[in-house]
Order: sequence, then C-alpha cells, then structure tokens
Amino acid sequence: MNTPLPPAPARKHAALSGKHAALFRETCSTFPKKCLRLWPLALLLLLAAACSSRKHTLAGHEEAPVLSPATEGQTGEALARQSISWQGSYTAKARFNLTLGEKNLSLGGTLRLQRDRALQLSLQVPLLGTEAVRIEASPEQILIIDRIHKSYVEEPIARLSALSGTGLDFYALQALLSATLFRPGQPAFTLADAAAMQQSPRQAQNIVRLSTSASGLSCAFDLDAASLRLAATSLAKTGSPYATTWQYGGYENTASRAFPTRIKAQFTGAAKPLALELSLSSLQPAEWTPGSRPSGRYRKIPLYAVLRLLSTL
Repeated sequence: MNTPLPPAPARKHAALSGKHAALFRETCSTFPKKCLRLWPLALLLLLAAACSSRKHTLAGHEEAPVLSPATEGQTGEALARQSISWQGSYTAKARFNLTLGEKNLSLGGTLRLQRDRALQLSLQVPLLGTEAVRIEASPEQILIIDRIHKSYVEEPIARLSALSGTGLDFYALQALLSATLFRPGQPAFTLADAAAMQQSPRQAQNIVRLSTSASGLSCAFDLDAASLRLAATSLAKTGSPYATTWQYGGYENTASRAFPTRIKAQFTGAAKPLALELSLSSLQPAEWTPGSRPSGRYRKIPLYAVLRLLSTL
C-alpha cells in the first residue's frame, strides 16, 4: 500500500497570465467549446441519474448452481461489515471517460472522498493540468464550479432531486463510488439492515444477490462470494424513466478496506444513453478540507437553467 500523503496545502486558482494564458487560450481553441460546456452538464446528469433506475441487470454472468444459504449469509454479512467499518478520507488520481450519445469525452482529474461528509470530483483542462470543473457534494448541498466560464451552481441536494425527478442522495452516491451497501434514505448502514435484505433464489458464477427498498427506491447488490467484494449495484425508482448499473473491478487494499479502481456506470432511459468509466490510481488515505467556494468573479447560475440545457446535449 502506498504511504499516506501529508495534507495538501490549499490551492488558489489565480487568473492565468503571460505565456500560460496564451497556452490556455490555444488549448481551449483546440478542445471544442461544446465539449467544455458538456462536461459539467453531463456530470450533473450523471449525479441526477445516479439514484434512478427501472431495471435490475447483471451483465456478463451466466446462470450457475445456487449457493447454499450458509454461503449466502456469510457473504452478505462479510460485505456488510466492510461497508460499515471503513472511515477516513481518501484521494486518488482519476481518468474520466464519458460517452453521451455519439460523443466521447476523456479528462483527467482527482477524486476525493471523506466518509459521510463530502465527495469531490475535480476535472482538468487537457495538457495544462489546470482545473476546469469542480463538483463537490455534501449531505446537504451540491456545488458545481465551472472555471472555464466563470460560473457556478449551488443548490440543496433535495432541490436537485425534486427538479430532476430522482431519488438523489449523498449517501447513495457515496456508496456507489466506494462500492458499499446502503439503505435508501438512511445516512447509516447497519448489520440489521443487511440481515433484513432479501436474497435472490438464483445466483450466477458465485454471485449472491441482496435486495432492499425504501423511500421509493429499490436496490440490488451483486456480491462475489469468492472475493467477498461487491461486483455490481443496480437501482430502481418507482415511476422513473431511467435505468442504471454500476460495475466494479480492480480492487486495491487501503488502510481500512479494499476500494475498486475501475468503475463503469451505464444509464438508459434518457434521450441519449450515458456511460461513465472511471479509472483510479494512486489511491491512498489523505486528509483534505471540503467546503470549496467560488471567487467573487464567478456568477451564480440557476439549477433550472442547467437542467434545461441538458436537452440540447
């Protein structure tokens, strides 16, 4: 395991000048403006769709003999304990590959996660390594800072959920990015929640399926009985037109548990299919301070205006 890094000093995003400003303008001219606009909007769509679905699917697995009830119970309890026990702050280098309809975009950046407090996605301008978009979510709100266009969106997560018609919740998104079990609408997951989950009567290739529902949202968790890790999560919300499946691989051990370094999320039901592939490297415990704020030079734009633009993508 990599040695934990010391806390990173606060970074100021000062305006570029001189040759750096010229290089920035040249990079932006070669990177389509529509793609730069597409990133914050598409990621907002990703967040809005993250807790909405209408089907439970498990791709790439063939039917196999049913595991014994004892094996099922041991697998569920083992993953439940992993889901409950991990704590702390983590950071990783990230490569985001997003496919929206016929468009395919790829950007580097950073993923930061602080258990039950905040998560942050930072996307960089190609070649320069300068931050282009920052998305920071807490249990109460979501903040999207678009540094290219000097604008930002700041809204309660509950409002995003209402406007998008989804069951978006910080704790659900945290669980999806960390490959852990959760119960919809609850900030904490317990062994009692795990015990109350229903077990599927059929499994595929050592896969044990646990399912639960609450707050109008149902979840299916596919557990790998051999590795005792989560293979996939699928979600469904009553009345939603969306479907989503999150698949996990490349687990890497950290101080408190194993985290996936390859995540693939697929969404259907919208006007254009959406898929995200997230590759992580240099995953390690590292303290960071949430609470990002845009400078006074940024203008606040309303959430409904951003959601309206989604239909043009």
